[in-house]
Amino acid sequence: NSAINGGYSRVTVAPFGTPVTDRPEVLSDRMAKSARDAKCAVSFIGALSVGCAGKELCDYHTLSECGAVAFSDGMYESLPDSLLREAMSRIAEVDALIIATPRLLKCYSGGSVNLGRVSKLMGYNGIPYSAEVADVARYLIYAAETGCRLHLAGISTEQGVEAVYLAKKHGINVTASAFPCNFSFNENDILFYGSNAKVWPPLRTESDVAAVRRALIDGTLDCVSSCHIPLTEKEKSNDIELSKFGVIGLQTAFSAAGTYLFPTSKVDAHKLIELFSSAPAKILGVRKPEIAPGEISCFSLVNFDRDFIVSENYLKSRSSNEIFKGLTLRGEIHRTFID
Repeated sequence: NSAINGGYSRVTVAPFGTPVTDRPEVLSDRMAKSARDAKCAVSFIGALSVGCAGKELCDYHTLSECGAVAFSDGMYESLPDSLLREAMSRIAEVDALIIATPRLLKCYSGGSVNLGRVSKLMGYNGIPYSAEVADVARYLIYAAETGCRLHLAGISTEQGVEAVYLAKKHGINVTASAFPCNFSFNENDILFYGSNAKVWPPLRTESDVAAVRRALIDGTLDCVSSCHIPLTEKEKSNDIELSKFGVIGLQTAFSAAGTYLFPTSKVDAHKLIELFSSAPAKILGVRKPEIAPGEISCFSLVNFDRDFIVSENYLKSRSSNEIFKGLTLRGEIHRTFID
């Protein structure tokens, strides 16, 4: 429901759950259930390691043959270097894609927010930009060495953007995306939105936000990922340090991009179509959406001339950890048409 109301006709889901999507039989079962029950198309990412535990690699060839569009352990513990390089070598052999969400957990040190002005003001442990950039560099080095197709999800720093730019310039087979929170808000917003602004990666500085916006417009970053992480009220408590990282993003991602990527100018609808539709489809290797005579099509009707308030009634997710709640966005999805 959240995806449909956010304009999505297809979603790509991480391998988490009980059990993890790390075996062909689990993947086949989930594909069958989604084909029967889901309101939109669903693509599945296979686990990078068994149980997403970072100890034993999965059978990428068999999972690819079963329909996995990519492989990832998401935002769990990173694989040790020796296993990561081996995983990327095997994934390159089957011409598959690895999706990495770069962060070195050792650099987090129990942090809750970006290391900077707000962390010092509030007395929180801060998360430095190096926690992202060092891991970006690690993945890029192995991608260059193995030839593995790499997608870096959730770039949030100016230095991370620069690393992706240089990698592309040197011919590394990499694409990258940003999450809505990281081009819509900065670290100062923690003071206003509290635990709902505890996101991963953390809200960064104003200059970081500006760099991510520029990178989405100029193509250094290829698309927008929703980073939809539903949490219960208990998991998203009023105490920032005790709360979990994450917000729900499916229903507001497109409108957030229309609002914050084009704050003072006319919305570039063609760019938004690229960021949310054609570019992700190309990266994942799924059929590119198109509207043409005789084709079965999926599309959304959007009104960019009408602002709307993200109210409790507007949200269709079963979780309410939405940072945009109560804010005014433009580009309301009027209706999504499937097939």
